[in-house]
Parts: sequence; C-alpha cells; structure tokens
Amino acid sequence: MTIFDLFNFGKLFLDQALLGNIFRLYNIANNCYINSGIQLLMSSEHFRTKLLLFNKEDDLLLFLKKCTKDIVNKRDIDYIINYYINNSTQTIKYNEKGDTSAFLLFLLNDLEEKYNMIANMTGFIAKSILCSQCGARNEVLENNLLYSISCSELQNIEDCCKNEPINDSICQFCRNTPLMMTQIVSINILLIIHLTDSNYEQIFHIKETLHINQKLYSMKSIVYFRDLPDSGHYFDVVRQNNKWFLISDSFINQIKSPFEIDKKSRPEILLYEQIMQDL
Repeated sequence: MTIFDLFNFGKLFLDQALLGNIFRLYNIANNCYINSGIQLLMSSEHFRTKLLLFNKEDDLLLFLKKCTKDIVNKRDIDYIINYYINNSTQTIKYNEKGDTSAFLLFLLNDLEEKYNMIANMTGFIAKSILCSQCGARNEVLENNLLYSISCSELQNIEDCCKNEPINDSICQFCRNTPLMMTQIVSINILLIIHLTDSNYEQIFHIKETLHINQKLYSMKSIVYFRDLPDSGHYFDVVRQNNKWFLISDSFINQIKSPFEIDKKSRPEILLYEQIMQDL
C-alpha cells in the first residue's frame, strides 16, 4: 500500500499539537500549487523568524505573519487561496491549475521587491558567457532566489557549477556558439533548488545534507508533483524534529524517509537550510 492509497480510507489526521510547524492547508479551489509553495517556505525556521521581525503594515506581510502565528498556535489555515485570488498581483483564479515553481518565484520576487527580504537569505550566482573558440568572456553577478538545474547537474551540486551551450546565441567576436557557465558564488541561509527535468528515479540523486563553500546545509522540505490521468497534484515532504511528514493540503502522514513516495511522483523543488556551524 502506498501513501496515496490511504486516501481511499479517508483522510488521516495526526494530533497537530505534536507537529510543531507542521500544519494543514485547505485546498478549496484546486490550487494545491499555492499550498505546496507556502509549505516549502514555512518549513524554514529562519524564514519564519525573519518574517516576524518585519514591522511594515503591508497586506502581504500581514497575511504571511498571520499564517506564521497561526502555525505557532496550531490553528488550521483555510484562507490562503482566498487571499491570493483577491490580493495578488499575479493572476490567480479559483479552480485554475498552476505551477508551484512559478508561484514560488513570484512570491520570492514579491518579498524581495517589497522588503529586500530574500536575497540576503539566499545568495549570488555568477553567469559567465565563455567562447571556447576565441576565449571571449563576459560575467554577470545575479541574486539567487531560485536556483534552476537539471537532474544530472544535481549530482554535482556540491561542485556549485553547471555548463551549457547557448544555442540561440553566437560569439560577437568569432561567430561561434558560446558556453554559459553558471557558478554559485555564495549561499547564505537558504538554498532553493528547482529541478527542471525530474522523474521518480532522480530521488536517488538527492542528498539530505550538502557541503557547499565550506558550509553545511540540511534538507528541510521537498515539493513533489504526482501525475494523475487527466491532471496532477502537488504535495510536500517536510522535516520536523528529525522526522519526515508527507503533507498534501490538509492530509498529513508521518513517513520514514523523504523518498518514501509513490512512483508516479517526481521531485520538483528542494529547500535546504544552513546548519549554523562552519565545517
């Protein structure tokens, strides 16, 4: 029996008093992609703590603070989708399907533009355009809010580097196809990774801890996508007190491993948080 077979017997709810920051989000409009993005961010203790330190009386900030306080007070949350439909600058509608990575990037950008909150929690990447033929090089430093990589590159994430040809571009000096090299220059507290071409087998390349730039990072949560016959569903696996919980909207179940998942599901987004101790 898989985790999802349990749905056939009705939803099983754990005593929320035992779950700390593990909480239910109600899916009232087919918007599981919003719930899974919120669950991912709220799994970070640093994110929740920093959120509560902001004093601006802004709709988005007040909304997220309310979520955080309700989580601490172990209250169920049923207002997230209503908020985003009524207040978001992004077009979100009832019963409209969406993508968690796109929603998460929208939310991160919103928090960064309004409060300068995200960039100093994540870090910087350097993008270098290099022509292997003539050696011409151009480098740009960018804030890293969401780091998108392929699954093959995930295996080498601790090397902090990926290379790919830019097929729709040519070197302005020798007219050859240049190579773009992307390297993580620095990561602060959070590393959020979007897997661009994942499948179930890729979970075996995912590590629960990473050593990057002399710092240790621990996995806090994973967003999975499950293929269904005519649609799909997003859900999260979240770490709490060294235990793992599968959270699918308002359904919560403890599991043995973050990879104890139905084979029709694939990992899409990973969140790591720095363990505050240099190696």
